[in-house]
Amino acid sequence: MSICPSIQNGSNWQSINLKSFQRDVDGNVLENLSKQCGIKYINTSSCHHIDDQGIKLITSSCSYLECWDISWCMNMNITENDIRILAESCSKFTIFKAEGCTHMTNNAAIELGKNYSNLLVLVLNRRSSLTDDNLIALAHYSPLLDTLIVANCTGLTDDTLIILEKYCYQLNKLHGIVSSEFSTLNFYQWLKSEEYAL
Repeated sequence: MSICPSIQNGSNWQSINLKSFQRDVDGNVLENLSKQCGIKYINTSSCHHIDDQGIKLITSSCSYLECWDISWCMNMNITENDIRILAESCSKFTIFKAEGCTHMTNNAAIELGKNYSNLLVLVLNRRSSLTDDNLIALAHYSPLLDTLIVANCTGLTDDTLIILEKYCYQLNKLHGIVSSEFSTLNFYQWLKSEEYAL
């Protein structure tokens, strides 16, 4: 029995989940993956051997990329320049998950919004350096945002809630926005329906 060449060489692959192989994934693996230009979804969460060069390898070739989960990739220093490179190569990008990526700069989060007005899902859990100014700037550019997860982002205040209400009118799922930083009154005035999951 012969195996279809497109299955063997990965040319028809659209989704790759590498989370279970986190200890084995490095630059060489990403270089091979970058040759599979049809990839739409890639999960490299907790792959600690992936660095900044890994971002460039994937984004330079995978122009159909729609979703990338880089959560807990501790060696990635994600800058606004990296996001610009992503934007230049991957115009279809709508889902970005970067939980625990403490080396992602705040300007990179803003750059996501500037370059991806079609951004639907954004996960920035455990980014303690994220501030109102960063999220407000991002909200201005992301009117289609459906899901925002910012648990343990202790630098956010009521100002973020006000801007989310004003600009992200399609927001359906909001996690992690309740903390001592937010006044209960302001929060419940804004939360007018049960659509928002906490």
